[in-house]
Amino acid sequence: MVITYKGKNSFQIQQGDFSIVSNPSSNRFKADIILKTTFCPKDFNNFQINPNEFFSPGEYEVSGVHFNGFQIGNSSDKEIKTAFIINLDDAKLVFLDQFSDDKDLSPETSEEISQADILFLKEANENILKIIKKLEPKAVIFGIDSPKDLEKISVNLNKHLKAEEKLTIKKKDLENLSKEIYILKSSND
Repeated sequence: MVITYKGKNSFQIQQGDFSIVSNPSSNRFKADIILKTTFCPKDFNNFQINPNEFFSPGEYEVSGVHFNGFQIGNSSDKEIKTAFIINLDDAKLVFLDQFSDDKDLSPETSEEISQADILFLKEANENILKIIKKLEPKAVIFGIDSPKDLEKISVNLNKHLKAEEKLTIKKKDLENLSKEIYILKSSND
């Protein structure tokens, strides 16, 4: 699978002819599955419904790919926050967005998303090491929009990191990883 970062917390995952885009910044991104980890219900009136766009908790299936959405944090009538788990070619992909610490994850959600093959995160706040340790993913992918973002992630993880334009990874590559950190920089194509 080929993973690229499109900016503003938007990741694209390509596996053969099948694609997933999370949190697209515009409608120009086309994919088999479009995930929105944060959705504002007040925008629903101006929202064009796309049958392949998902923004709330539930069980879903598109083209034989099964996935689930779980509420995280304090979703409200102003904002729905959803974590998504997708099983793509026997790899467990987890998409998280804005949450301040592991208290935003219910015990049930923590159990469901733990031991992901790949965990996609928006930012590295001061609690991120605790979250990564608790969830035990094989790989963690952050997207950055500026060098300042890379610096912040490096400081919060206490590691020197470098950003790549894309990541090509196979299920067998993930088998021997444990909490490996990858940083992708924006490729706005």
